[in-house]
Amino acid sequence: MATGQNIVNDALTYLALMDPSGTPSASDSTTCLQVLNNMWESWGVDEGLIYALIPFSGNLVTTTASYTIGSGATFDTPRPARIYKAYFVLGSNRNELKIVEAGEYFSHNDLTASAATPDELYADYNVDSDGFATLYLWPVPTFGSGSPQLQILQGVNFTAWTLTDTYQIPQAYRDALGWAIAFRCLPIFGEAVGQGAAQVVAAEGAKAEARLRTMNQKNRQLQPGDVMTPGAPQEPQRAA
Repeated sequence: MATGQNIVNDALTYLALMDPSGTPSASDSTTCLQVLNNMWESWGVDEGLIYALIPFSGNLVTTTASYTIGSGATFDTPRPARIYKAYFVLGSNRNELKIVEAGEYFSHNDLTASAATPDELYADYNVDSDGFATLYLWPVPTFGSGSPQLQILQGVNFTAWTLTDTYQIPQAYRDALGWAIAFRCLPIFGEAVGQGAAQVVAAEGAKAEARLRTMNQKNRQLQPGDVMTPGAPQEPQRAA
């Protein structure tokens, strides 16, 4: 576990702008926190850097095919960066839905076709005027009685860090985040950072993102190509 202040202190220590047991200035803490939040938000578009997955369950309404999702939406949860799994749950029955792209969803001749339970989920991540994404079920579920739910497993979406809140991240992620922030702060603090510290931070900061991608691949059992740095050459596929 770590607070935003812990991560900020790590970065300032790596930059040699603070003693390991020291207390940073309020302005330095605010600057590094802003860098952390900017970095975290930008990483949200790249699932290779999503550090965790969270489940969500939303109640379904019969003959209703679409639901908004996001903070304050019909499904009130942080807007997902990606949905990995989806299930239609009614009583003891739990049916996995096929997650489809826009082309496959709109290729159905009749989007109003109905069935007792849906087979597919299409997630439209384009946000509406309220900042919500939209989930579509097909066929339209007409379950009649009961209280079914849609259960999804989603990539953690951007949530702003604060200096005081505690976040559940593994120790290895904390270290990589500290170096990544320090690297991004080099041009901000400029000559206040000594040349020796700047060289170390530049080297470690460049490796921090790669370490996160490697850990995500192992923790989430992703294919190497899913978490590689954009533009990096992919390894050739090995024969089974």
